[in-house]
Amino acid sequence: MTDESPIHTVHKRVCQTFLRHWKVHNNAYPKLIKMTPEELR
Repeated sequence: MTDESPIHTVHKRVCQTFLRHWKVHNNAYPKLIKMTPEELR
């Protein structure tokens, strides 16, 4: 089996997009944690 099989490339692409989204959401979490429950309403 080669590393660049279609499934492998798709999996790699999915991981990259997931990591990209995760970084974006990770940046938003500290702001949410700092907010008080009153601000969230």
